[in-house]
Amino acid sequence: MAGRRRGTRRRPANPDSLTLSERVSVEAVDDGVGFVPSQALCGSGLGLIGMTERSKMLGGKLVIDSSPGCGTTIRLYVPLAAVS
Repeated sequence: MAGRRRGTRRRPANPDSLTLSERVSVEAVDDGVGFVPSQALCGSGLGLIGMTERSKMLGGKLVIDSSPGCGTTIRLYVPLAAVS
């Protein structure tokens, strides 16, 4: 596992909060190795790109907060009308 120190444990990414009002808000946080979001969105993987595209299709927004060595927080905001 590149980037991880031997003997360290990461907390798995789980939705930490779900909020319903005029929009649905979901936040997932992990304490992994982190990454540079702009580089990840330009890479060969499709995970973050697909998540961003799907959120836009619902009229929502995906916010990715991460940096190397600092874990990752992903927030999804979708208007409640799109979920009904």
